Amino acid sequence: MVSSPVSYFGGKQFLADRLTAAFPKHRHFIEVCGGSLAVLLAKPKSHMETVNDLDGHLMTFWRVLRDHPTDLERVCVLTPHSRSERELAYSITDDLPELEVARRVFVALTQGRTGSITRTGWRHNVRPTSTPMPVVLQRYSQRLAPAAARLQSVSLECRPAIEVVRSYGKERTSLLYVDPPYVVNPGERRGGEYRVEMTNRDEHQELLEACLAANAAVVVSGYPSGLYDDTLRGWYRYEIAASTQQGIGHGQRTEVVWSNRVLAGLGDDVSEQNADDRTVTQTRCDG
Repeated sequence: MVSSPVSYFGGKQFLADRLTAAFPKHRHFIEVCGGSLAVLLAKPKSHMETVNDLDGHLMTFWRVLRDHPTDLERVCVLTPHSRSERELAYSITDDLPELEVARRVFVALTQGRTGSITRTGWRHNVRPTSTPMPVVLQRYSQRLAPAAARLQSVSLECRPAIEVVRSYGKERTSLLYVDPPYVVNPGERRGGEYRVEMTNRDEHQELLEACLAANAAVVVSGYPSGLYDDTLRGWYRYEIAASTQQGIGHGQRTEVVWSNRVLAGLGDDVSEQNADDRTVTQTRCDG
């Protein structure tokens, strides 16, 4: 499987292998809120595959990577770890060549402290015991070519998530993975980590109702949420506890996965999670 060549706020790199192993059988896989494409890149190829994200700059990055992998890898490798490069990446204007747009997106996601295209601090180390950031960036660059090869047979969309769910959710042999921006809650998440946010509960509610109406298999992930539990009442519900590190902060978080199909094995391996320091539980949503 292929690792994502970029860091991304809320990305599912830690969850991707376990989640994709539990996916029900399908012929068409759709990643509705693509982000770092960690889930697509971690799974075996399906008969058809589509990825979507409403952030046009992000989708330009993936398209340029697919169409011009050698050129993009060259400019990314030649980009130094530099505070001024991170500052430059804040500015992405319509007159820039697409290759430069893609390079700046790569810089923003790999040199930003939270894996975000929006304005965040510069990711750097001051302790000599840490891995040098140029080495970290080199590792990201080495993932570009494998990711480009994996994308050759993937369709790219840039539409609102609700439109994609409604369009692609009609077929029972399809699987939609929906990982929207986390719900904005005072004291938990202020928002602003994504260029394209879902800032009010109505947007989340409408997206979840579209998921409920889908004939396809649907897998939704996010932080614990009463709104999601209430709307997806009766769906399978899984909790995954894991350590997180955003910038220089450390903490614990719980990721919840809701699904209208059983995700076989996702909740059955509690005793085997000690090596990864994670625990998985499965319940039905109340109702």
